[in-house]
Amino acid sequence: NCSINDLKGKRALIVEDSTTGGRKVENIIKDLRSNNIIIQHCLVVFAPQGKNAKERLAKHDVTLHCILETHNEEI
Repeated sequence: NCSINDLKGKRALIVEDSTTGGRKVENIIKDLRSNNIIIQHCLVVFAPQGKNAKERLAKHDVTLHCILETHNEEI
């Protein structure tokens, strides 16, 4: 069994299927960091072009890595 206390000071990678604006990932970053878990990267399968998730996460010193960028939702 693993508890949150076992993860303090460890590095974690956030993995999501998709992201739009990045708000969900921001909440995950906040929760993990409140438990002293180091977060620097987030991997998503796809992200819509034209959304600001990459910039938004960069403000939290987290790099967004995206396998595929989809269409621009503003079209």
